[in-house]
Amino acid sequence: MRKRANQFVDARDEMEAKLGRISRRLAFLVHETDVWKERFTQFEELTEKLGTEASDLKARIEKEKRESKRLSSVVGEKEKEKENLRASESLSRNTRVFWTLIRCRFFFCIDFARTSRDRGSSIRCSREDGGDADCDEGEFSSFERVPLHRVES
Repeated sequence: MRKRANQFVDARDEMEAKLGRISRRLAFLVHETDVWKERFTQFEELTEKLGTEASDLKARIEKEKRESKRLSSVVGEKEKEKENLRASESLSRNTRVFWTLIRCRFFFCIDFARTSRDRGSSIRCSREDGGDADCDEGEFSSFERVPLHRVES
């Protein structure tokens, strides 16, 4: 019996030792699950925070795209306005040059007519619309010296 009692006590001690190891392992695993739960909740909070930041950034990007598009159209309009201004300025300059040339041609015709009359001939000018007139009447595209006796009054 004693032998049997010793075997029983040894088996009980062995089981208690195994139970102690298993209890320690269980405590470690419970602690690990708590740590992982805590990390998981932190991760969830971080993903929620990042999700809201991402949606905010998307909204800001869309706003910036719209603003960029608006500014691009404003720049395009300004470029068109500059081009139109340059064209009108060029047209204005060309118009001034044209009228200066017309005045010069007109006064040249008058001077030419005066000197030609002094010599006994007159100037016949052709207007741009196809009609003929004396040189002192306006805009002309060409002129020619005509003997004084051929001039029609």
